[in-house]
Amino acid sequence: MVKDLVEFHEMVWHCTKCANCWFINPYFVQNAEFYYNCPSGVKFGFDSHHSGGRMEIARGLIEEELVPTKTLSDIVYSCTLCGNCHVQCNFLIELEPLNVFEALRRKLVKDGFGQPAHQAFKESIEQNHNPYKEAHEKRTRWSKKKDLKEQAEVLYFVGCTSSYRTKEIAENTVKLLDKLGVDYTISSEEYCCGSPLLRTGYYEAGIACMNHNMDLVRKVGAKKVIFSCAGCFRTFKDDYKEELGDLGVELQHVSEFLASEIKDGKLKLNRKEAIVTYHDPCHLGRHCDVYDEPRDVITSVPGTRLIEMDRNKFNAWCCGSGGGVKSAFKEMALDTAKERLREALSTGASVLLSCCPFCKLNMEDANKKSLEKVEIKDVTEYIVECLEENE
Repeated sequence: MVKDLVEFHEMVWHCTKCANCWFINPYFVQNAEFYYNCPSGVKFGFDSHHSGGRMEIARGLIEEELVPTKTLSDIVYSCTLCGNCHVQCNFLIELEPLNVFEALRRKLVKDGFGQPAHQAFKESIEQNHNPYKEAHEKRTRWSKKKDLKEQAEVLYFVGCTSSYRTKEIAENTVKLLDKLGVDYTISSEEYCCGSPLLRTGYYEAGIACMNHNMDLVRKVGAKKVIFSCAGCFRTFKDDYKEELGDLGVELQHVSEFLASEIKDGKLKLNRKEAIVTYHDPCHLGRHCDVYDEPRDVITSVPGTRLIEMDRNKFNAWCCGSGGGVKSAFKEMALDTAKERLREALSTGASVLLSCCPFCKLNMEDANKKSLEKVEIKDVTEYIVECLEENE
């Protein structure tokens, strides 16, 4: 069960405001140009928008030195919850800023100071089972499969973004599952995983999503659930287990699944000459510690050369869309993504790969507004291209 904000009272006092969480780990610095690593702090420039400042806001609310206001809410919610501060802090005193910030948001919602944009997608999730205000009946329209199996060994949990926005990711994931002969299904009964609700303070509404989706997993009889969305994967792996206990099913991000299949020689890839770089989604990397598998998949393609950005793995710069920022602070989300594109271009790579539909969506939006552009693809798209070449 999640904690109320007051239960973090002692922890917020232990934050020394040392500012180490503003930056990437100094032992890994290659280029001083890409050294800062707090998107909100970089965007707004005030201490209140860094982790230490928000920890102080939490202390002030707990001790009733502060009262909730719209301005305070804007500060708290202009954080992507990327987890950089959480990771960097753990080098020193092992605080839990991410858990504090989510508890802070739950309190603001309870006190009537949540963000209107988040209230809107809460209502959409309750009515349409997705945050995009799309009709639930459209969830599986991207699929060419007419007769979906009711039961299977594997459930591919597509997620809202790939179902309604980045449909090419869902289509290519299915192509790979078909190629590998996996006994899988997708379901029109899938609901939002609940991540948008949990990250923005609407925990009770998120629990309803959890219960429905786990009933679906049991109904399908799945022994494994595969995800192409880093946010969905993280939510099942951490939040579902925290709330519901042992789920009784294996959870795999598609990058982990593909890495295993390629290692076992089940997927043969054609040569593709390209220089690429890779963006670590926050929910997949820092939140779930999945770093090697996406890289293993990329480097398994003959002729493909992977060049890392200066901020990579646990030091990766956020795409800018997480934590409800894309819906409530659109300019910040785009500016943060533009910074990531600038860093990607600095490597000399012609293709920017990632493993999260929400990252891809936001970086593509930023790419459209940038003068210098880079090709952006999900790893599943890239791998399917390697299967289709020369066939």
